[in-house]
Amino acid sequence: MTQDALNTNHAAASVKGFKRPTLADVGPLPVDFPASSTAPNEAIAYVQAATSLAEPIAPPEARELADLLHANDLSQAMMQKEIALDARVQASKAAWREELQKGTSAGETAQNADALREGGVSPSHIRRHLLTQGALKNLSLPERNRIVGDFAQEGGIGYLFAPRGEGKTWLGLHLSKCIASGAAFGPYPVSAPRKVLYIDGEMNVKSLQERIDKLPNDNPDNFQMLSSEIMWLSMDGTYRGLNLNSPHSQKALAAVLREDGFKVVVLDNLSCLFSGLKENESDSWEGIMPFLAELKHSGVLVIILHHTNKSGEAMRGTSRREDQADFIIRIRAHREGANEKGVLRLKTEFTKSRNCQSSDLHDEIVWSFRMGEAGQKAVVEYAHYGKECQVLQLIKAGITRCEEIAEELSLAKSTVSMAAQELQRQGLITVKNRRYVLKEEPPGALCA
Repeated sequence: MTQDALNTNHAAASVKGFKRPTLADVGPLPVDFPASSTAPNEAIAYVQAATSLAEPIAPPEARELADLLHANDLSQAMMQKEIALDARVQASKAAWREELQKGTSAGETAQNADALREGGVSPSHIRRHLLTQGALKNLSLPERNRIVGDFAQEGGIGYLFAPRGEGKTWLGLHLSKCIASGAAFGPYPVSAPRKVLYIDGEMNVKSLQERIDKLPNDNPDNFQMLSSEIMWLSMDGTYRGLNLNSPHSQKALAAVLREDGFKVVVLDNLSCLFSGLKENESDSWEGIMPFLAELKHSGVLVIILHHTNKSGEAMRGTSRREDQADFIIRIRAHREGANEKGVLRLKTEFTKSRNCQSSDLHDEIVWSFRMGEAGQKAVVEYAHYGKECQVLQLIKAGITRCEEIAEELSLAKSTVSMAAQELQRQGLITVKNRRYVLKEEPPGALCA
């Protein structure tokens, strides 16, 4: 590729034509392209597409990406890629807003302003945003970028919930550090390093410091903390805590996320950071929904940690908050198998995910946090806890009929039957009078 090609005037490329390139969009690399042997195909493909003007991105940005890859600075290259893509998205939105404002009369402008001041919209607002099916189909929109696997995407809202003291902060911190560093979160790939703000409203700051230092995947520039305790210690006597139930605090946090370039915010936890909220009353959540919607539409991924209800099966309080959620992950202690000293074992499962394949929702993941000696990083391992393990666990609990297990796990009876056949093949169960009966479990058996 020649320098003349890089200097080609790309001003005519329409911002509304924004399209994130994929491997299918680009051919072989140019012979003079400074590709890094350690760079993944996605990054190489992106830079090639950018330098060949396959999308409307400024050549200097593309050249900077190429230089970073040439220097094997993969982390910075992926970060720069996201910055460039975000700039295109923001330009696209600005152009769209400008187009919608054309032809607005003075009377309509005044009516629109009055409606917005009163927290509503005008007829003009509604008419200008109506779309026919054809217009919707032809609308050019940027891709919604994945952050973690398929389940956590830009502008998403998610929850991790668990009983008190059963590891939700450990898992929340691990997820945050994976996102900040670009490391995989168990079986779920992280698409690129992103700037993460973790807000803690509960823990002693010394304990928090020790946990963050113990967990792997450090990236000091991308991972930032806001500790409620440090704010209490440093603020004057009029300070009453960080309360995101307050419109003032909501506006302040939104401004920090926007101005400082955070792409992910983790709130630990709902009870401590939303003081005065009546958790069981759906109307009480009304004041929080616009705040979360603002973050969502600005492209920030919001992850909220919360507690279980008394049954341990769902989040505490109103189910109204689940309406906005893109994903909800239940966390429980995993107590099967050997009880190893210095090992925290957790089990996670989706109770909601808009973006996962439906078959993936029924598989659980078992996590092992092996803490090691003082001064050593923890080793975090995972294993799939599939349908056979789930069926076996219910049989052990005394639920032994196929239809009962299917109802308990929200699975088809045929799926339960196939799992039971596998358990029979491994010599773990037998069938008597249409019931599954446990056999003596051999050492090292499935799900031990």
